[in-house]
Amino acid sequence: MFDDSFMSVCFDNNIPLATLVLRIILERNDIIVTEVKSQYSISTMRNKNCRLDVKMKDKDGKIYDVEIQNRSEGASPERARYYS
Repeated sequence: MFDDSFMSVCFDNNIPLATLVLRIILERNDIIVTEVKSQYSISTMRNKNCRLDVKMKDKDGKIYDVEIQNRSEGASPERARYYS
């Protein structure tokens, strides 16, 4: 699922898959995902836009951004901070 197009289709509105992925990544079994949107766009007032690969929301309202990366290039800590 590391192709952007395929991943977008697989994750969009797929709560069981999103829950499984977050539980594995975060090593927590208490996460319950309630909302999943793939290729979610955020526009800002300062003319900086970003597109999240997968936006997930849990039962407590906490929002997670899962960025899928299949290559090392472009996977810098600065990119992660930008999206956070």
